[in-house]
Amino acid sequence: MITTKVPAPVIRDDWCDRCPATAQLQALMPAGKLLFCRHHARVHADGLIAAGARLALIGPQD
Repeated sequence: MITTKVPAPVIRDDWCDRCPATAQLQALMPAGKLLFCRHHARVHADGLIAAGARLALIGPQD
């Protein structure tokens, strides 16, 4: 479940932590943040939520 939309300073020029795609989602974890493209966000969403991550969209979503 996406909980919020992230304002700056996270920008659309940030890259996915799993591939070279533009980050679309930020996962806030106790140890820090992870950034994911749409594909990897879908792949890892259930595990991130189970680990207690707060998920947030990055920038405008068309």
